[in-house]
Amino acid sequence: MRRAGKIVDQVMSVAIECLHPGMRENNLAGRIMQAQAQGTKDFGGSWPSSVPLVLTGPRAAYPHLPWTEGIIPNETSIAFELAGCYLRYNAALARTVSLGKPSAGLVRLGDTVREGLQAAMSAMKPGVTCHDVWAAWQAVLEREGFGKHSRIGYSLGLNYHPTWLDHTASLRSGEQVELREGMCFHVLCGMWAGDGTKKGEENYTLSETVLVTPTGIETLANFERKLFVKD
Repeated sequence: MRRAGKIVDQVMSVAIECLHPGMRENNLAGRIMQAQAQGTKDFGGSWPSSVPLVLTGPRAAYPHLPWTEGIIPNETSIAFELAGCYLRYNAALARTVSLGKPSAGLVRLGDTVREGLQAAMSAMKPGVTCHDVWAAWQAVLEREGFGKHSRIGYSLGLNYHPTWLDHTASLRSGEQVELREGMCFHVLCGMWAGDGTKKGEENYTLSETVLVTPTGIETLANFERKLFVKD
């Protein structure tokens, strides 16, 4: 899982570096898949348990969509949900990129999601329930006037297509499954407010794959946690 985390660091770096207006989504996906297979200079990558999710403009309002052959426009946002895979072990990572100057609403939403993700991860340790982790995130959203009542993550690791989930634990309201040392979670704090075309309907996706340790968590990727802006 740690090696998968190092691979997804490289994959996300390639995705953001290669992204530019005017390119086709499928060409960007091709560069991402190349990075997934290449892995790092020390070890190669495997085939992740999900295709690259490249969510552009209005399509960013709908999670889990693969790429299209459409042209990526300027003045839009892109959400990536990508994976690194090593010997069938998957580590996932989500980031959001603004092509052009982001709106004030997107910046505020990004700040809130980042704070909420940190609150959720800070609550994670052995003996804490999945509900407790969700509640820490929810407290930040409620304070800032946002709402998201669906789950914010799930256990993952060794798996095959079409999913990296292992269907044993979900970070959601009411789930009393307790975290245990050695468990891995994809903590996915995505906010999908609309189709992204109207003020107040911005979308923002941010995630980390974490390992539960005796005293808290270890993040398996080491990628900057911010709203990326490309002019």
